[in-house]
Amino acid sequence: MLFQLFNALGLLQESSRMAEMVVETVRKLLLVLDSQPRALAVSHAFATLFRLDAAQAKGKLPADLDGGIWRQPALRQRLEAVLRDPTTIFDDYIFNGEFPEAGHRELLVYGRCIVSTGALSSKLLLGIKDMTPA
Repeated sequence: MLFQLFNALGLLQESSRMAEMVVETVRKLLLVLDSQPRALAVSHAFATLFRLDAAQAKGKLPADLDGGIWRQPALRQRLEAVLRDPTTIFDDYIFNGEFPEAGHRELLVYGRCIVSTGALSSKLLLGIKDMTPA
């Protein structure tokens, strides 16, 4: 029985690390949040655009990233709504901001709760599309 628990724990850790590596590798602006909602992972593209250290971003609230530019009540309300009811669809939130390192950005933010082995989890995957005119 103990061996089975350790084996299951190992598989869970491996699966979690693989998911984190996918998010870090993908060339899209992605942010994975837990139920708090704190950053669990950020894509390399997200970290590069906003000139953030991905490791330092982990564990932070979106409102605490980039000097607080993400601190917008409407965004927070949408995140909380999806986390309260994981079947909620979060689409097309337009976010305009003056980022300390990336300058002015017009972003389209969308998100979904992550499904794991057929069940909804308390993790939220946010996608961000940079709509800033060239």
